[in-house]
Formats: sequence, structure tokens, C-alpha cells
Amino acid sequence: SISDFKPNIDVPDLAELLRSVINGKQPIPRDLCVSEGRWYSLQLLPYRAPSGQVDGALVVLFDIHSTKLACEYAEAIVDTVRQPLVVLSKDLTLIRANAAFYQTFRISKEDAENRSLYDLGDGAWNIPELRERLEKILPQRQELRDLEVDHEFPEIGHKTLHINGREILQPPPYGQTILLVIEDVTERAGRQREEVATSERRLVAERVLRETEAELARVTRAFALGEMATSIAHEVNQ
Repeated sequence: SISDFKPNIDVPDLAELLRSVINGKQPIPRDLCVSEGRWYSLQLLPYRAPSGQVDGALVVLFDIHSTKLACEYAEAIVDTVRQPLVVLSKDLTLIRANAAFYQTFRISKEDAENRSLYDLGDGAWNIPELRERLEKILPQRQELRDLEVDHEFPEIGHKTLHINGREILQPPPYGQTILLVIEDVTERAGRQREEVATSERRLVAERVLRETEAELARVTRAFALGEMATSIAHEVNQ
């Protein structure tokens, strides 16, 4: 029976998981570290009889030790990157993000991981232009390049962001994922807008000055012509 099955792995709820597989559910794969310190991915699959009916469950252990160490090394590097980074699953659920993302957008790791990007911050990331571009990355093999987003975030106010993203293939159970790189350019964009506004004010001032000079020249010419006409009339009357 299932309860008599006791493999040399530490999974207290294994019997319950096996029953759920037999009953048609698909448990999420688990990473296990066995006694000698080696990592495996535990996956439970239905066993089907020749008739096609589920007649049991298969316990499969994939050796992911090298992959696990490589991922931990990569994650350590990611956490040192100053720009916010986000890894999304193919259904745009946040798998993980680095410290810069949590600090910049004032979101806790517990409130972010395994949630849809669009649900973060009470829907703050449900941005139409971002959503449209994200949903094309995997189906259409597109990269997201230099998307500029001006958005009001509830916790941190107005932000101008440059967002880049691309597909990243990862080993099971992750598969297709999307890496987003987010750059906060609010201050730079503000300076650029101020420079544009200053330039526009300068152009307006220069135009007004030219128009004023032209008007003064016209009035001066008119005054000079008037003086000349008066002088001629005076001479004619003498």
C-alpha cells in the first residue's frame, strides 16, 4: 500500500501526495537535499494501465545538484546587481526578484513571489503598454527593448522606468521564463523635461524679442516718415 512505501527521502507528506496524483492532481515538483548534501528534484507522475486509467503513481528523482549550485551562484550575482531584476514564469507569475527590486518598489519578498506581476502592489504593475509587450515575448519570440513607462505607484509615487525583457530558458521545473531589467530614470527624465521646457521658454522669449524689435523698427520708420512729411509740408508752405 502507499502507506508502506518509505523511500530514503525526507518527504513527510509523500503518501498524501501520491494519493493526490492517483486522484488526478499534479503536485508541484520539489527540490530535495538528501543526507549526503546532494540536490534532487522530486516529481510525482500518474502511472497509467494499458486501459488508460490511472493505476498508481511514479516517484521520479532528477539529479539537479550541478544545476542547483549554478542557480545559487547566478542568484548571488543577481542580488549584487544595482538595477531591479525580475524573473517571471510563462504565465507572468513572479518567480524571483533581486534585492534592488524589493527596495526600489517597496514590496516584500513574501508578498511578491508566486504572485502574478499584475497583482503586485494592489495592481500597480497592471500597466497596459507593459502588459501588451510582455504577452508577446514568449508566443512571438520577441524581446522587449527600451520600453519607457511613466506610471504612478501607490507606495513610491510617480516613476519613469526603462524596461527591457527577454526569454530565458531554465531547467525543469521552470522551463520558459522572462527576465526583466528595470531602470529607474525618473530623475534623468525630469531633468530632460526641464531642459526641454527651458529650451521652449528660451525660444518663446527669443520670438517675443524679435517681434518686439520688429514692431519698434516699424514704429521708428513710421515716426521718421511722419517727421519727414511734416518737414516737407513746412517747406512747401513757406
